[in-house]
Amino acid sequence: MFGKPKLAPALICILTFCIVTVVIVDAIIPFGYLFVQVIKESDIPTAVQIVLPIPIIGLLASSFIIHARTRGLLTGLCALGLVIVWFLGLILFVVYPMYPTSHPGAAKLAPAITSIPFVVAIIGTMWHSIGNIFAGNAPQNVLRIGVTTY
Repeated sequence: MFGKPKLAPALICILTFCIVTVVIVDAIIPFGYLFVQVIKESDIPTAVQIVLPIPIIGLLASSFIIHARTRGLLTGLCALGLVIVWFLGLILFVVYPMYPTSHPGAAKLAPAITSIPFVVAIIGTMWHSIGNIFAGNAPQNVLRIGVTTY
């Protein structure tokens, strides 16, 4: 079930998620830092602290699964979960900011620009995952060598 890891799609999604930045008051802070701070926060309910890291843990765990269809499904679902966390973060820090800033243009421009690599990584990972899911239906190229007897 487990074999040589295929970490590239998972790591690309996680790293690009971590570099998405938001403006809080007068500082530009990456999502990776905010993500760790939210999980460490004592005021956050335990259920939220458990649910938030599931997409990241799932993406890393899916990299170790050999079966292409299972790996594709798990990678796709966890990438979708990471998109949901990204979207919720954008709502909390950009659309309806918890911490208002005196620079509204920068507050909207920084997340938009730094989200481009994340969106591209997610599209690539989903494309790769869909390919893995349907790879089992593709005809297998088997080399058959016929033996003739005289």
